[in-house]
Amino acid sequence: MHRWIPLFAFLSLACSEYEIGGQKPVDPGDSDPPEAGAAVLEVDPLTVDFDALAPGEEASSSVSVANTGDADMVIHSLELSDATGAFSTTELGTPALAPGDSTSFVVTYQPSEPGSFDAQVLVTSDAPADGEATVILLGETLWPDLSISPESHDFGDLEVDSVDYLDVEVSNAGDSPAALTGIRFTSSSETELLVHDQGDLAALPLTLDPGDSASLQLRFAPSDEGSEEASLVVETEDPSNPELLCQVVGNGLAPEVFEYEIKLSLTADDAYQAWIDGAEVTGSSSSTWSSDDSATAILESGGHAIAVYATDQHAVIAGFIAAVEVDGSAWSYTGDGSWLHSATSPASGWEDPAFDDSAWTTPHTCADSSPWGSSPADLLAAGAKWVWWTTDCRALGEAWFRLNLALP
Repeated sequence: MHRWIPLFAFLSLACSEYEIGGQKPVDPGDSDPPEAGAAVLEVDPLTVDFDALAPGEEASSSVSVANTGDADMVIHSLELSDATGAFSTTELGTPALAPGDSTSFVVTYQPSEPGSFDAQVLVTSDAPADGEATVILLGETLWPDLSISPESHDFGDLEVDSVDYLDVEVSNAGDSPAALTGIRFTSSSETELLVHDQGDLAALPLTLDPGDSASLQLRFAPSDEGSEEASLVVETEDPSNPELLCQVVGNGLAPEVFEYEIKLSLTADDAYQAWIDGAEVTGSSSSTWSSDDSATAILESGGHAIAVYATDQHAVIAGFIAAVEVDGSAWSYTGDGSWLHSATSPASGWEDPAFDDSAWTTPHTCADSSPWGSSPADLLAAGAKWVWWTTDCRALGEAWFRLNLALP
């Protein structure tokens, strides 16, 4: 930036005949025409209005300073008054002007921040009348205005093994493009609080034109109790907002656990054993097919399994029948498709909830709905059906059954 240091001290614009807005117009009635043999200062233009510029751009304009009188003239100073630093001037080509001569200086506009700018250049000379002139400088900026939404987010309390998502958007509300150049994500748990989908920001750099936006998605999936926090930083080429920050927090909360009373009613021809979550619950009637046996257990929310082993002993007919109630309400009956069956001896641990029974099949409902007559009357009346691994229930031997319970 070049500035011509004044040759004479400039005390105040208020002490001159010129206002801050520019050279004061001369009313012919206020002053006499220049005397013969006097220098006359003429500056053109008196206002330089630059087009709006984007960050990093600059524009220049030339201002002519002439002596239109008939005596020599000396330009004492060019004084730039600019508190913003958006404007600069060169020096005059020559300070001494003969009658009819002219020189010039160049004004450059290069904004470094958003907004509207104005400044002035005071030109002083030794012309006897109107020896000063003020050039008004005006400029606008085309500037991006990037923002991130939300700037903060609280997922709140989220039950363990639940999932919640957050869309984060970066938008440009300005009047100039700006590039997104990178993202940084730091998390207290990279497996629980993380960037789920980079979305529009998967390929960077990405230029956002005025009015455009781009988004990505965060995920919170607590696997245990406790609070988590993370920070997402989007790096930009917006001089005013080089980094956009979104801070997120969340708290993993153990799911509420409920207790349920489970009642298992069952019988088989001719003998059976039953387990609830691997603990045997067979009662005294486990070899009396004509009446049902029952067992109860208190289970908490989650996954459980009821397992039954049935075997034929009298080589006449075979079958299994059962009903399950949860807190006194019907939950499952044999024959409704919810039980699984294996006709061959399974691997050890088949009574436990974690056992893989995906290869087991649905048992067949006996073709004769009551091959044993009316027994057991209470289970038949409730809607349970005799099942086995063949439809005629005359294929003797042994069988294994499981019912998986998912309690809320």
